[in-house]
Amino acid sequence: MTDPIEVELDIYSGMPNPTWVLSATDSTELRRRIDALPTTKAAAPEENLGYRGFLVRLAEGAEPARVWQVVRLADKSVRDAGDRGLERWLLGTGRGKVPADVIAAVEKELG
Repeated sequence: MTDPIEVELDIYSGMPNPTWVLSATDSTELRRRIDALPTTKAAAPEENLGYRGFLVRLAEGAEPARVWQVVRLADKSVRDAGDRGLERWLLGTGRGKVPADVIAAVEKELG
């Protein structure tokens, strides 16, 4: 049994970001997807206003991993998220929990 993972869509400045908890099945799938990504030396993009990816808490009390073009894990290792499919998948898990206009704005950002 795997611990459920909390996801935060990092999009707002000055107000709380949308958060939700993945099902056990989706938590397992997220871990599988991250483990399958190759490591990279690429840096995460500079933070800006608006969409800044996802923060995922892979273990209770752990520093969150950031998923935004690359995946920066709590241990500071970086995985290549390449085509941004992991971001699209995470966004899909937020449907029904995140306002539709926010989903549409992030989908536009992801291209």
